[in-house]
Amino acid sequence: MSYNYLRRYRRRGTLSQREMAYLLGIEHRLRVLRYEREQASPSLTTLLAYQVIHDVAPHELFPLLYQQVGQEVSERALILIEQLKDSDHRDCLLYTSPSP
Repeated sequence: MSYNYLRRYRRRGTLSQREMAYLLGIEHRLRVLRYEREQASPSLTTLLAYQVIHDVAPHELFPLLYQQVGQEVSERALILIEQLKDSDHRDCLLYTSPSP
């Protein structure tokens, strides 16, 4: 199962890997191939370039990764909530003093 739709969107736009590399500002088409095969992760700048090229949000290009990250963040948020309930809050960056 593929974790990204980079190849699908590139082919839908009838772009070659070489053409996509040029639009992304990448010197070699092999990097595009590595992104599509999930052998490398694009930088934030490259990810935003993909968004501009395809007019698609990153979470639509990487839906399974987005879902996985969302689940991990949710799990950490639940743990943090429990820690905040059980702690003094004074040394917590998220704590704000009540207004007088």
